[in-house]
Amino acid sequence: METIEEIIDRFGSSNPVWPQGDSVKNYYIEGLSGSGPLIFMTSAYRKNPRPFLFVADDKDRAAYLYDTLLTFKPGPVHLLTDSFRRPGRFDEVNAANVLRKSEVSSAISSSVTPLIVVTYPEAIFEKIIKPAELEKDKITVTVGELFDQDFVMNILIEYGFERVDFVYEPGQFSLRGAIVDIFSFGNSQPYRIEMDDDKVESIRVFDPNTQLSVKNVNHLNILPNANVKFESEDRIGLLDLMDTRWHIVLEDRNVLLDKIKAAYEKAEDSLHNASLIEQKEKKKFHFRRLIFNSDV
Repeated sequence: METIEEIIDRFGSSNPVWPQGDSVKNYYIEGLSGSGPLIFMTSAYRKNPRPFLFVADDKDRAAYLYDTLLTFKPGPVHLLTDSFRRPGRFDEVNAANVLRKSEVSSAISSSVTPLIVVTYPEAIFEKIIKPAELEKDKITVTVGELFDQDFVMNILIEYGFERVDFVYEPGQFSLRGAIVDIFSFGNSQPYRIEMDDDKVESIRVFDPNTQLSVKNVNHLNILPNANVKFESEDRIGLLDLMDTRWHIVLEDRNVLLDKIKAAYEKAEDSLHNASLIEQKEKKKFHFRRLIFNSDV
């Protein structure tokens, strides 16, 4: 029985039509099922590394393809997800998902090595934060460097963080003498900064349930709450980040168009409902920035 590596190599040797250089060509490929499209893409990438955007039919399929590509190891692979807690619930934005999405967009715009990005219709439907804006508002804390507690505390509050006694979820920080705990948006666990006078002595990732250290790190990036910090003009469509080097692979063009149309219609309904709630309860729903590029 052939190994995956042998299948990919054999597929590549019988694939003479893949474009070389920077010329962009369109190909219609049929008859590939299961992992066939991924084998084709891996083979093509190895022969002539170029960035790929693979649009799967849905979120579960995209996650499966992403995991499979990690085993094929064609090159750097990223999974681009949507920003919401549940599909289609545009009023329930997950700040961690927003920032993970923005980090992938940053990799797209800055990576020297061609990337393979796997996504799905609902994820490419919404706007993303411009990488330059995200980088501009990022605060980096590094071991051995100066740390102005008062300045950082004020910035954290401006960035949408809440001061608590003990952190347990993203968007919280606590201050106890020379110890600062920060649970940054986009991180899966909080960080503990220990001070020596006005310098950072150590930074540790810790478990908020046990308060035990998980590992030491050299630096921490603190990101603002993307749900409230960034305005409409700070956001951009995913495809606007991609130049002519990118090859876009669609599992099913009709499925893509139908799902984007359905998502837009659902977003319009959500916007209408949100406007009614805002008028009644003075709430603000920031998903309009992610989709409609509007604050009003």
